[in-house]
Amino acid sequence: MPGRIARFVIRDALDEAIQELKETPDVDEPPDEARRADLHLDHDTKDVTGMPSVADTILDEIAAATVFVGDVTPVGAGPAIQTPQGE
Repeated sequence: MPGRIARFVIRDALDEAIQELKETPDVDEPPDEARRADLHLDHDTKDVTGMPSVADTILDEIAAATVFVGDVTPVGAGPAIQTPQGE
């Protein structure tokens, strides 16, 4: 599956899971309805204004997250480059 497609498949699946958790009344955690309403999907520098450092923004968002799902879908394409052993 191409990286661009995989990225959106993963994002869409997470969005659907979040919506289901918000609607499911029998979820044990969190017990407070208001806490479920705060569930949201965040990615890259979404909703961050200006020109933030992408790496710092992402690391701050991960540190503040209750749940983190890392998407390590390979991106980019090109011929494989062989290097000498040890380099």
